[in-house]
Amino acid sequence: MEHQYDLSKPLHIFFNETPINEKDNSDSQTKNFSQLIANIPKIQYLEIEYKIEKFLLLLSLMPDELEIYVWIHPNIKRTMGSDTEYPPLIVADSLRVNHPEIRFRLISRHPLSAPAEIKSKYTIDQITTIIGLDIQPQKLSEIRKTRVISKNTSSKKTVDFAIVTALFKDEFESLVEVFNLEKDAKVNLGGKSVYTGKLKSYPEKNIVAVYQTDVGITEASALVTEVIREFKPRYVFMTGVCGGAVGTKLGTVVIAKYIFRFHKGKLEDDRFLRELEFVKIDELLIRSVKEGDSKNINLVKAQLIGSPTLNERFHKFNFQSLKSIIDPMACTEYVVDKKDYFKEVIQSIDRKATAVEMESYGVARATETSGRGETKALIIKSVMDNTTAKNDKAKGYASYTSAMYLNALLESGTIV
Repeated sequence: MEHQYDLSKPLHIFFNETPINEKDNSDSQTKNFSQLIANIPKIQYLEIEYKIEKFLLLLSLMPDELEIYVWIHPNIKRTMGSDTEYPPLIVADSLRVNHPEIRFRLISRHPLSAPAEIKSKYTIDQITTIIGLDIQPQKLSEIRKTRVISKNTSSKKTVDFAIVTALFKDEFESLVEVFNLEKDAKVNLGGKSVYTGKLKSYPEKNIVAVYQTDVGITEASALVTEVIREFKPRYVFMTGVCGGAVGTKLGTVVIAKYIFRFHKGKLEDDRFLRELEFVKIDELLIRSVKEGDSKNINLVKAQLIGSPTLNERFHKFNFQSLKSIIDPMACTEYVVDKKDYFKEVIQSIDRKATAVEMESYGVARATETSGRGETKALIIKSVMDNTTAKNDKAKGYASYTSAMYLNALLESGTIV
């Protein structure tokens, strides 16, 4: 990726975000802002989403010699009752507190009441004048001397297992409890909290665990790419919850045999032509999981039954009926809460599909494209609902059975 940047001039990086509710696109701040940037002659610029983790990933892929300016165009205009400043200025606050070595400037056509620590505040109409000033840019090699943005390709940290979840609530909380993980202040991943631990049966095997700052395929892919570049794990696991096919019991553990997406395609006047995308999970890895499946699900059931605390917490569920299945998993762009959708849409594409969720494709695809493909992915998610009349009543239980199954898989030596 490094060759696409002109090292003879600085790169202007603009954080930008579409207003929450745009009633009039012709008067959009974002549209006008984009057009204004594009019309500035001889400027090397890049617009990125309002996401810190993507910004840090971007910087990790850029050459040391590149000089940068960082601009933040906060979403000021809210249409949820009143026109107020986006509270808080998320990107600005995060950079100011967690990454003080990165200088940035705020620009907006509205007055800003930003924190006093942020000195540079300009109106959007001043942008052409500001860019023309001789303001000192920052060289990436200097920024990388800090703890935040190391050149990931030169990282010497290695771990055996990395575990990611989409959510902190329930999903990551269960993971931390089951694996007895602790937050490690010495380990940093672009400002994210990293938890570490070891296996009881194999104390030489080390674990890192992180959770996404937002749900979805893109977030999952960006996070796993960061994890692979920084820690070079042999395996990346994702645990958490999913929706299940009609009749699948809540808490059922689903191990993805392969993952497919079905939203890509061509929209015509009277039809939508799908272009399916698949990611296969390593066949030898799936074979190992199959061979140890009966033993591992029985270990999970025994732990549930034998724990008074878990009996009390999940007393509504029948531990004896808990099952695990290895089947295709669908990955969507949205939450599914519609009667018959699973059968009529998902199983019409793949009749053996058992589960649907929103991150697995990003995780598995990132392991294919990062670190020369040396990291293997395995998705283990448990059913929290049957994609209709959704609620969170089984979310905690499903999060726990997913984490417990992975723990059994590793502690039993099924995957070493």
